[in-house]
Formats: sequence, structure tokens, C-alpha cells
Amino acid sequence: MTDKICVSCSTVNEAHFTYCKYCGAVLPVVDKLQKETPALTEEKPSFEGISYYEYRHFIGSGADDILYDFNRLQNGAKFVFSLPLLFLGLFFGFFGISAWFFYRNLKKFGLFFLILGAVLTLGDTLVNFELNQTIATELAKIFGSQSANLFSSLSGLVSYYSASVVSLSQYVGFLAAFFISAVGLDIYKDKSSEKILQIKASLNENSMPLDLLLKYEGGTRPGLAVIPFAAAVILPMLFPVGLILIIMGVGAI
Repeated sequence: MTDKICVSCSTVNEAHFTYCKYCGAVLPVVDKLQKETPALTEEKPSFEGISYYEYRHFIGSGADDILYDFNRLQNGAKFVFSLPLLFLGLFFGFFGISAWFFYRNLKKFGLFFLILGAVLTLGDTLVNFELNQTIATELAKIFGSQSANLFSSLSGLVSYYSASVVSLSQYVGFLAAFFISAVGLDIYKDKSSEKILQIKASLNENSMPLDLLLKYEGGTRPGLAVIPFAAAVILPMLFPVGLILIIMGVGAI
């Protein structure tokens, strides 16, 4: 049977292939008389010289929805909101924003917002310095006399932790989420384009086909996205405990 030539990238594919082994585009159909006829597929947009299918391989999960938004940006839309990013920002502050960037494999942005969330959480701890002094005093009494109920005295820490869930980080993140969710997809589009072009430029140095290389270098990172959520749970407890230990240590001097 006649080999199939990809109309998108001109790669020669075996006759039984349905999708191009290089760029992933749908291949033309070959009839019994070996005459090639165009596949009846919707024309897909390209972005900055990168095909729709190359982006799709690189982006991975949710690619069709994101590429639809990319197309809106390319057609002149100034702001295209990412609803998942907006949702995460509104409910989890900068930690949620960090999780979205980590999930989309934008590690530097994810780390920046993770650090910002941690700094603001520490700020909450310092704002509540007087409360922590009171808790430290009660803990000192317990460990000194061993006569009080540790559980009831630690309830102050539990109350502080509950208050920290709706903390300065969340309030500031709530407002920032609207702006960041409006530019997040634009950032993702630019960074994806840079990475895909780098991968294509180095293709001759790699033995992997382009589609597999794009999936390997791109895709989503659910494991990294867990880190900000873990920080959002641990840091509001860790920071006041650390401050209490400092207060107790200074008081013992």
C-alpha cells in the first residue's frame, strides 16, 4: 500500500497509520485504488508557527480547552480567564495559584507563588504575636507544673490554625486571583511556545519521535501540584509552633 504523507509536516508515514508519527495530525485516507483523498477533518489553527497537534502533545490534559483559549488570545482577546486558576486562587490564595502553575509544568512561577504564600502566612503569625505569647505562657505553665490539661491549653493553637485558613494570604490571594487568572493562559502560551521551539530545534540530537518528546518535556505535573496544598495545611500550624518555641526559649534565658 502507498505510504501516507502528512499534509501538516510532510512526514512520510506507513500506510496503516491514522495519525502522523511526527506531529500527530490526522493523515489522509487511501482508497482501494491507492488514490489519496483529504481526510474530512476540521482545520485546526496553528500558533506562532507551531501546529495545533504539536501544542496538543505538549500540553497534555485539557489541551483542547486550552488551545481554544489560545486561539482567542491569538485573535485579539486581551484577557482570557482561566477558570481553574481563578477557582484555585479564590479558595486557596497564592497556594492555589502556585498549584495551577506547578500542574501546568511552569515550575518557576509555581515556586514564586509558593514562596509568596509562605511569606504571607508567616506575616499572619507575626500579626498574631500577642496571641502566640499567651499560648506560650500557658504551655510554659503546663510543662512547669504538669497539672493542667494539655489538650485544652492547645485549643488556642487549634483556634489559631482555623483562623489562618482565612488568612492574609487568602485575602490578598483572593484579589490577586482575578488578575493572575486573566494573564495566566497568556503566560502559559508564551512559555509553551518557547519550550516547543527548543524541543524542535534539538530534535536531531534526540532519538525519540517528536510527539513522544513533546509529551515527555511537557504534560501536566499532578505530583508538583500537591506541594502548595500541603504547604497551605502545614505552614499555618508550623509557623506559630516555631514562634512559640522561640518565645519559650527566650523566656527561659
